[in-house]
Amino acid sequence: MKFGKTYSEYIEKYGRNRLSGCSYVEFKRLKKLLKKCPLHDTHTAGGVTGSPCTLLSSDVHTCGKSQEDACLDSVPTQCDSSCPGCDAKFFGELTDELAQVVGCFNNRAQQLLQLHLASGLWKYVIRVKSSLARDPMSMIQEGQTLVNYASVNAIAVRKILKKYDKVHHSHEGSTFRGQLLAKRSELMQSPFLIELAALHLNLGKLRNSSPLPNEAIGNFSCDFDDAEATLSCTLLDSMKLDINLTCSICLDTLFDPVALGCGHLFCNSCACSAASVAPFLGPKAAKKSAQCPLCRQAGVYVDAVRLNELAILLHNRFKEYWSERRNNERKEQLQQAKNHYQHELHAVMGI
Repeated sequence: MKFGKTYSEYIEKYGRNRLSGCSYVEFKRLKKLLKKCPLHDTHTAGGVTGSPCTLLSSDVHTCGKSQEDACLDSVPTQCDSSCPGCDAKFFGELTDELAQVVGCFNNRAQQLLQLHLASGLWKYVIRVKSSLARDPMSMIQEGQTLVNYASVNAIAVRKILKKYDKVHHSHEGSTFRGQLLAKRSELMQSPFLIELAALHLNLGKLRNSSPLPNEAIGNFSCDFDDAEATLSCTLLDSMKLDINLTCSICLDTLFDPVALGCGHLFCNSCACSAASVAPFLGPKAAKKSAQCPLCRQAGVYVDAVRLNELAILLHNRFKEYWSERRNNERKEQLQQAKNHYQHELHAVMGI
């Protein structure tokens, strides 16, 4: 079955029920838009089809090359120019649609995670606002649905960008995908995807006692036997996501994990220390110019997310390590907090 049909069936099945109000990448419409591009129907020269350039006149192609040069030896030739008409509309509409999808996914995921971790009156308030059930199986089902929603849209984006590059014989689609990473719009890089996978595993015992509905898709596992702990998610279309749970700064299993805007994971204390911020203040207190310790991208601390579900998962698996490190970091943070406030007091008093 072609992906377009599978995608349409998925939207028909879930869009009107569990994910009512959520947007989707308009895969079929974007595909039709590409079919209207003059570069879609390639010309035939000398009995050979498949040239990457479209003939505009008797001997001049869109890339400025002659028919003979463009089709030499029947080898596809990369055009130097893109398609301005397609670029403006195609990438503009895809960007808008994807922004709505990412916003919907992040908001729904945050509501679910807050509901699970909330207590007291706050739990009641969240439940009323979100209309979500708090029983474990309902939360697992909602989390599974959101993971499927993210993955099916991510696949749609990947396939439509691949189609764009095929039509235009360019690398603009791949370049655009790289820009999505820089803009924090890549669904598979969302920290909430990690949190939903951790939530699924944290509620795993209850899942075993009460099976999920048959339509639930995806498989989550966490491997702690190897030298490096790994969280694995098998998603739609055989897409697999492996998340390394080792901090690249201290080279130990993540403790009190945070995800920076670029998607890289660190211990809270390690990320804060790299940005010259006291851990008790949190990564968001870092300067806007602070760079990721791994990829050196600037401005990623402002979008940092505390991975509370992942912290619960790791704490349950590494209780002794977690307890020892918590005690050590508490002592360090208390001393850092004392030094910080003494410095602030001295600054106010002019000492």
